[in-house]
Amino acid sequence: MNITQNREDAEDVLQEAFSRRTSISRSFRELEILYVDCTHRVNQALMKLRKRKSDRTISLDEQIDTGEDMVVREVAAWDPDLRNAIRAMK
Repeated sequence: MNITQNREDAEDVLQEAFSRRTSISRSFRELEILYVDCTHRVNQALMKLRKRKSDRTISLDEQIDTGEDMVVREVAAWDPDLRNAIRAMK
């Protein structure tokens, strides 16, 4: 009341400050909800993409159709040095 020198003006200023604070708080909550929702949706999309990547399996026994004929899939033999290096890592 010292600043406004009037009780009614002090109440008006206080009411206006509270109203602005409530408005800002409401806006912040809306942004927070939007952020959480967007984060959730992005995480769901990323999980779908990860699942698609993990579903990519290839049968080594299945033949490949080139359009002209069927070709047997050939797998290169392991290099013994590489095999030993992998065992050493375990």
